[in-house]
Amino acid sequence: MAGRRALLVFAIALAARLVYVAEIRTLPWFDVPLVDGANYLRTARAIAGGDLLGGEGAFWQPPLYPYFLAVLLRLFGDRMAWIYAVQAVLGALSCVLVFAVGRRLFGERAAFASGLVMAFYAPLIHFDAQPLIPVLHIVLVLLGILLLLRAGAAVPPEDGGGGAERRAALRYSLGGLAWGFAAIATPNVLLAAPAPAVWIGRPAAQTRP
Repeated sequence: MAGRRALLVFAIALAARLVYVAEIRTLPWFDVPLVDGANYLRTARAIAGGDLLGGEGAFWQPPLYPYFLAVLLRLFGDRMAWIYAVQAVLGALSCVLVFAVGRRLFGERAAFASGLVMAFYAPLIHFDAQPLIPVLHIVLVLLGILLLLRAGAAVPPEDGGGGAERRAALRYSLGGLAWGFAAIATPNVLLAAPAPAVWIGRPAAQTRP
């Protein structure tokens, strides 16, 4: 049941995002992003063209998204519809991650409702069709949270072996890595880092089934 609901959330979220991309396809700013989007696109084009430092100046905006965008530019060229389609998949994946996090914390019904709310949340649908950071930042933060929750449940008290502990250590490491990449996308996520650090250190962090 949980798997079917997760797939349903993904399908609904992806459909909503692709419909939005199709609707805005004829707008004049679709292929010519403005403000921050233009800056990210300019840096990404420099990286895709072989300048791995993205130009002569220092990065004055977080660097991860321009590198991600550069990969898409190498794959699809300047066809923004394809780039936004990939971002729509990431946005839909974020909705599934909300479902997975919610299921662990609040149960499946609340998780399903949360996933659907995020699937139809208009600002996120809009930003998933822009060359901007949120699509990448959100999926990384949610992935980190899910991995930390899974790590905290990986070592039941009755487990006397080291296998579960190794799995937990791996998940903690991967969760930290996801948040590290999120910080390269949006550095202010580090302001929230003390909260999971305290949660990891509490005695009950590894007692949930």
